Amino acid sequence: MLSQQNKKKFGPTWPLVPRSQPSPLFRLDTS
Repeated sequence: MLSQQNKKKFGPTWPLVPRSQPSPLFRLDTS
């Protein structure tokens, strides 16, 4: 269920980021 929520929150960023390290990419996206 967390996957669905994350997919909507991250959007196109989720698929680009690995499930193990969504921190590094998420930071770059927010910058």
